[in-house]
Amino acid sequence: MKKIGNFFINNGVDNMIITDGSKGSYLFVDKKYYEIPAYKPNKIVDPTGAGDTYLSAFIRALELYKDSEKRGKFAAMVASMSLENRGAFQYTIKDVRNRLGFK
Repeated sequence: MKKIGNFFINNGVDNMIITDGSKGSYLFVDKKYYEIPAYKPNKIVDPTGAGDTYLSAFIRALELYKDSEKRGKFAAMVASMSLENRGAFQYTIKDVRNRLGFK
């Protein structure tokens, strides 16, 4: 994934996120590269929308964290937790932070 991301970065894209399901995600932010792990959900009920949920959570994390890696981890955990239920996300920011061990 790093090679693919670098291709786009070297051709004018400033920042980019590549999600790869259970393999994790990859951030290219301010010329830095971050490999973000995928977190194992407690159970898988419905995978629909997990990628969209990741992106939404990353946008929310822009307001919560200055660190790009923390933003990616927050988004990855939200996406994993979204797999555990059907429908809209049912947890709080505090729930996500607790699962990550963030304050």
